[in-house]
Amino acid sequence: VCSQWRAISGSELLWQALHRRIWGMSRRSHATWHDDYVYRHRTALNFHIGRATYTPLELAGNTDGANRRNTCLRVALSDAYLACGFLDGSVRVFDMGSNHWVSRFRPTNPDRLGPFSHSISGIVLRGNNVIFASLDGNVCVGMIPGRNSRLAHVGSVYDDGLLIDFAGCSRWWIGLFSGAPGRAFHIWNGVTEEISFIGGGLTDPEAVLGWQLLTEPQPNHRLGRVRVADEHLAVAVTASKAVVLDLQHGGFVLSEEEPEEGIVVDSLDVQGDRCLMVYANGVAKVAKVRGMEEVCSFYLGDIDVAQVKILCSLNSGYAFTSIDGTISVWDAEAGEFLYDLEFGIDDGTDLVADDEHVAGCSASTGVHLWDFRALF
Repeated sequence: VCSQWRAISGSELLWQALHRRIWGMSRRSHATWHDDYVYRHRTALNFHIGRATYTPLELAGNTDGANRRNTCLRVALSDAYLACGFLDGSVRVFDMGSNHWVSRFRPTNPDRLGPFSHSISGIVLRGNNVIFASLDGNVCVGMIPGRNSRLAHVGSVYDDGLLIDFAGCSRWWIGLFSGAPGRAFHIWNGVTEEISFIGGGLTDPEAVLGWQLLTEPQPNHRLGRVRVADEHLAVAVTASKAVVLDLQHGGFVLSEEEPEEGIVVDSLDVQGDRCLMVYANGVAKVAKVRGMEEVCSFYLGDIDVAQVKILCSLNSGYAFTSIDGTISVWDAEAGEFLYDLEFGIDDGTDLVADDEHVAGCSASTGVHLWDFRALF
């Protein structure tokens, strides 16, 4: 290595610029930008070769029968926490350093619409705050660590229908509703917690099916799904249609797609400016959110999507697909299959990933965590 490169390689500005260019991060988690770059690079290599520590976070009571309401429906990840949302409306938060739970939040009001109206529809982790929404349209905010939450928004089922999915970031929250025509999307300002937009007809064809969730809380396939992307954008899908929304301009629809083969709703995920989606013909596609330009695609096989449970997630470099519990890892740039994780999630209900972890939840075996972080 020449002396000039040695001199340049000692520049923190260089490693900061490379760090931001490759991983899109403006904050470091180690003493120097160079240390953080080395850590991210080694962790990415762990994802590529499948080097991870597996931990089952078993939760008592996740069985059929009397304890059916303890089924975990949603999981969410941040740098510090893993949050799990349950059929009974409770949310548990685990510390990622110790894998021990540090907070548990319960519904703040009684079940006025039946035993499943409090079931969790989505969770957002933002610093030490956890924002979670339930089927009845309520949105709550809790502080970690802690046990008390407050109502940020009181749902109105008779006006809006049922909240079937919920997502967000530091700037925006978005809820996808079913059951009331013309009110599919609710967009909140995540800072002021005020609603900025209500409208859209994406879920109008599923309006009747939406009401059935009050009596059949966990269908084999969700009616709709929504995820927040970079640049104030969001992607939402049903089994027949996908739309890209501009959150900053009143939910304006930037693009839409109605593929003849249909969409696997549970397959939608977003990471940064890219999204992952699986079509009913077994083809998975990674695309740029704005314009839906394809980055890569790969074939999952001849699958009967009506009979097989498919879950997907995406991080900055890899795509994860769970087909009847077997979790496969794919290169999200080239569409190349890499490997299957050693352990799967039978009866899976959700799958999430970031650039350090993969987590999934199961109706029968609780929460599962794979830690790909490099030792440093």
